[in-house]
Amino acid sequence: LGEWLLALGPDAGLIGILATVVAMVLPLCCLCCRASRSASKSSKKLKSEQDHRRNMESHIKKLTEEKLKLETDSQNLRIELRGCQEELDNEKQGNWDLENVRSSLENEKLSL
Repeated sequence: LGEWLLALGPDAGLIGILATVVAMVLPLCCLCCRASRSASKSSKKLKSEQDHRRNMESHIKKLTEEKLKLETDSQNLRIELRGCQEELDNEKQGNWDLENVRSSLENEKLSL
């Protein structure tokens, strides 16, 4: 092709050179466009993954705070339960003491 264009004259030779340059540059442009689209997709995917990571970190932080609150509530309930158990034990002991007094009084009454 190049020889044929040179045979046509200097203008044809320039057209041939221009066609050759275009033939070399056009694929490079296509490669650049594909690379740009690929980079754009990769950038969007990275941003999406970063957003997802931030959301997960925020969610983990909220869950950790909730867990700490639940642990505190649980500990407070255990303390309250211990207090109630002590009150119940004291009440039972008081009932036993009353039963013992009543029993003693009954025994004295019977012995009189």
